[in-house]
Amino acid sequence: CRKQYFQQIAISCRLKRFAPSEELPESQFQSVIDFLKRPQNKLVAFILAYLLMSSYFQMKNEYLSSLIDPYRVDFHFAIFNAIITDIITLLTLVWIVRFLNQTNFFANTRLDEFINYISDLNLYLKFFVFFLLNDFLQYWSHRLRHEVKVVWRFHKVHHTTEKLEWQSRFRGHPVSTFLDRIFVFLPTILLGFKFAEVASTLLTFRVIYDCFVHSSYKGDLQFLKYILVTPKFHRLHHLKVGSGEAKNFATIFPLWDIVFGTSSFNENYEENFGVKDKVNFTFKDLFLYPFR
Repeated sequence: CRKQYFQQIAISCRLKRFAPSEELPESQFQSVIDFLKRPQNKLVAFILAYLLMSSYFQMKNEYLSSLIDPYRVDFHFAIFNAIITDIITLLTLVWIVRFLNQTNFFANTRLDEFINYISDLNLYLKFFVFFLLNDFLQYWSHRLRHEVKVVWRFHKVHHTTEKLEWQSRFRGHPVSTFLDRIFVFLPTILLGFKFAEVASTLLTFRVIYDCFVHSSYKGDLQFLKYILVTPKFHRLHHLKVGSGEAKNFATIFPLWDIVFGTSSFNENYEENFGVKDKVNFTFKDLFLYPFR
């Protein structure tokens, strides 16, 4: 009797849960798809898959492991920045925005009018404005991380790679990454852009495009060189030079480099990447490298 009683309760609960008037719960597959729609989650999932594969190859094939090991540190930085640095960045952004609101920092400005103007734009125009603003801020963030000597010490970690591959994009010291994201994201938040509407797609595109720009692809893309940043354009940026000598800071549109006089389209150069210092390519050593 007890067994039948509990079976009836279980059946009634299931019927109530799946009643036609209520929304059906998402399937496990759909929940995974929704999880992967978020850029950071895509990155984390990809990195975990890479680590599993690289660990497998390390056990099964020493030759394949030798190909993977030099770049393992890039993915260690990717994991650290995607989790720890992003959490610190988010908390910092929330604190700054709350502080500015509580102190009425923009009380005597016309910022509210601009925010209302942005809010009234349709999604496509909003995306376009956000895209241009984000890339403009990215240019100056990148340039300042080269020209301000204290900050250059941290950004220099990104330039330690001696052979550019797509995963080189992820090698970035947490301090440099944190400063970059605050510099780029804070103005866009204060100007009223809602990340849920436009940022997800844009940031996904930026990660993918950054990987392409850092790749070893050497194809001739002459028809694009004045329109979009190409791997050849960005390789000039990674040549072994000092903090104030670099060119080509743009990440998507070379327009910013052309306008501000930092562009170089030199076709004849020797690929000599990295930094002048001697570097140990481990996560610990690169993490401590700016403090030497």
